[in-house]
Amino acid sequence: MSIASRTAEVATTIDPSATPTTILAVTKRRPAASALPLDNYFKLAGAVRAGTPSFVYSPPGGTPGSAVQPATVVLRWVPPDAPGNLKLSVRDESGAQIWPQDKSQRATVAGATGELLSRELREALAAYQTRKQRGMLTLILTTSEGDDVSVRFRVTSKEEDQMLRQQIAECNKEEGLLPYICRSYWNSQLTLYTEAAAEYEAALKDYAPESEELMRHAMVAQRLTGNYKREKALESQLPLPGNATQ
Repeated sequence: MSIASRTAEVATTIDPSATPTTILAVTKRRPAASALPLDNYFKLAGAVRAGTPSFVYSPPGGTPGSAVQPATVVLRWVPPDAPGNLKLSVRDESGAQIWPQDKSQRATVAGATGELLSRELREALAAYQTRKQRGMLTLILTTSEGDDVSVRFRVTSKEEDQMLRQQIAECNKEEGLLPYICRSYWNSQLTLYTEAAAEYEAALKDYAPESEELMRHAMVAQRLTGNYKREKALESQLPLPGNATQ
């Protein structure tokens, strides 16, 4: 599925005038909230992007130093083959543990679940945001086999969150596929790559499940999160070279 810009010619008659004059209006300009995302969408089509495979993809392990929002963060990882529990904690740049609150403990969760929504973690990150701290945080995940996985990430500022809400509100005024493209773009501008990827996944599910173009964009988005398993699953749905549909 391709996206085409919507243009319109408007005939306008100016009065009073002895002879009516018809002026063809210039192409209507899109507001920046959707114009930039659409332009970026076409530039990215088929492009190879950065990103590395990671066990953890929220925060995005594929792009260390990317962002999370305190109010919505959910820890996500690719479920390991080996059964057992994972231990998780978050530390600041000084090495001090900010989550869990009990610094003598670490959060424990079954690895097979693939995710953890912790209200205590959200509260800890919200407090970090309120203090306007800008230093990088590190999620440390220890597997049942004793291997450590570390992902560095940052917390968005309240100003960034407010700006994003405004951009998303403009995106939601669009129709068809454009709201998804628009929301993904503005999330990615803040390096909220997990949220950006989720928009393409939603577009595939809700709007165009068979779109090869969307699948490729979703692959690029997932690569930035580090979710190699989902990237490979999307790749397997694409036609073999030479058999691409028109």
